[in-house]
Amino acid sequence: MRQAGVLAAAGLHALEHHLPRLHEDHARAARMRADLAALPYWEVQPGDTNIILLRVHPSIGTAETLAAPLRDAGILCYPNIVNELRLVTHLGLDDDAIGAAVERIERTLRAAVSHD
Repeated sequence: MRQAGVLAAAGLHALEHHLPRLHEDHARAARMRADLAALPYWEVQPGDTNIILLRVHPSIGTAETLAAPLRDAGILCYPNIVNELRLVTHLGLDDDAIGAAVERIERTLRAAVSHD
């Protein structure tokens, strides 16, 4: 593998500088899971990491049905599988950003799904 040293350096940096604060990302993801569980578009899958999986209700469509308007609104999310949407928290998101993201998700999907 070419560039293996560059990838190894990135991994070492993460272990040395970000592992001690990873629990913050997990706590923010737990908060986001709880907030998103109140929305009618999906079932929030249980988890203990910074990855949030949302199983989209078939009556809504596919994960891409919801992902496209969210990406247009600035929420980076992607279909994990055809009926599952994936969000990830990271060190660039603080508590205020999580709250703002949940509000934007709710507002965007309310508008997008009501037009279908």
